[in-house]
Parts: sequence; structure tokens; C-alpha cells
Amino acid sequence: LICCYQNLVAPEATEAAMRVLLANGFELEAPELGCFGLPAQSLGDEPAVREMAKRTVTGLAGLAVDGLVGDVASCVAHVRRYRRILGDDPVLGDAARTVADATDLASVHLERVGWRAPLGPLAWHVTIDEPCSLPIDGPERGVARALLARIPELRITPLREAAMCCGGPGSYATGQPEHSDAILARKFENVVATGADVLVTENVSCLVQLRVGARRHAPQVRVMHLMEVLDAAVRAAGKGPAA
Repeated sequence: LICCYQNLVAPEATEAAMRVLLANGFELEAPELGCFGLPAQSLGDEPAVREMAKRTVTGLAGLAVDGLVGDVASCVAHVRRYRRILGDDPVLGDAARTVADATDLASVHLERVGWRAPLGPLAWHVTIDEPCSLPIDGPERGVARALLARIPELRITPLREAAMCCGGPGSYATGQPEHSDAILARKFENVVATGADVLVTENVSCLVQLRVGARRHAPQVRVMHLMEVLDAAVRAAGKGPAA
């Protein structure tokens, strides 16, 4: 499931996710679906939310795949809400429930089925930001660390207040810029305190917001999608250590 926003602002993350899934032995299909409806949900436009959900479910109907995975935590969470959004639809209710139940975050899927690809060393120091769209206290919050811990030589330092919002969800950064900036500054106080040179996340609004924060507060820190780091380690397995 390709997030339309990430495909515009951070296509390198989408491409990395696809390479990682392929490296782990999965065959991929990438149907053209359009927006899943999360921006409309954020704006309170319920008719648009339902219409986008209907379009997505219809586009996925009959697709001969074993599961549906996405690499953007908020989009995946939204598609999983199709059970509630369209569950009462007399035509698409059953299909919506099937789509919702089959949808998973790529990282969670990889951890559940078991990582298969060889991983080379990355002599990086990373810290992990947990998107607030992940379930609170859910097992999903430990998956990024579990996957990264497989990479030889990678150093992981816990981030204080890792689950605290970065100030970038929905239209918050544009609608409440002063509050958003204050939240982002606090986030980077914690990031700088780790001494890490790479900040890892797996949600596109976080990725965009944190890259803005890095430019302002910690230009020495690279902000990367989880799948970009895993992809670098997969590449390092065949080419030697990554830079």
C-alpha cells in the first residue's frame, strides 16, 4: 500500500521499503489506489473519508495476494479503520473488513514472519522516534528496535519521550505553528542528548517534520525512514560497510 504523500515527498523511503520486502523473498504488487482518506479524516470530511475508503476497497477487491502491507504508520492505521468506516456498508462492508484485517505495517509483517535477508554492518549510531499513530503500549512500538538490533555494528540509544508527538501530524504544523515548533524543539533536545547521528522513524508526516527539525536544531543528524536503514544494511551485506 503506497502512501500518496510519501510517494511525493520521500519516494526514497517507499523505494527502500519495496527493496527490503523483495530482499526478504516477497513478491510485490503495487496497485494504483490514490489517497486512502487520512487527510480527509484529519479535516473532518466524513463523506470524503467514506468515498476514498470505498474507492480503495474496490481497487483491492479480487487482488490475488496473501496480505496488504504499507510502510507509513498513519496510513496503515487508517486503512485498518475501514472496518469501522465501511463496516455497515451493505455492498462493501464485508470487503472493507477483509481489507482492514489483512493490512499490516511492513515492519510488523517482517518481524512476524521472520527476517530472511542477509544484513551487513552499519557503523552508525541511531535513535528511534515512535510515531504517535502506533498503538499506545502495543507490541508494534518495539518492532523497529527489534529489526534494527539485527544489524551488525549498529548502535541504538533509546530516545527520551520517544512516543511524544513531534508536532507534525495532519495540519497541526500549519494550523498551530508556534505550538508545533515548541514540540519539535523539545523533541530535538532529546535527540541531541542521545548523541546519535541518525534519527529513525516510520511515518511520513514525522519524517517531514523531523527533517525540518534537524535542519533547525541538529544539522549533524540524518533523519531516515526505518526501511531506508534496513535497506542500507541489506546493501551492505553485498557491498561491504555502508557510509
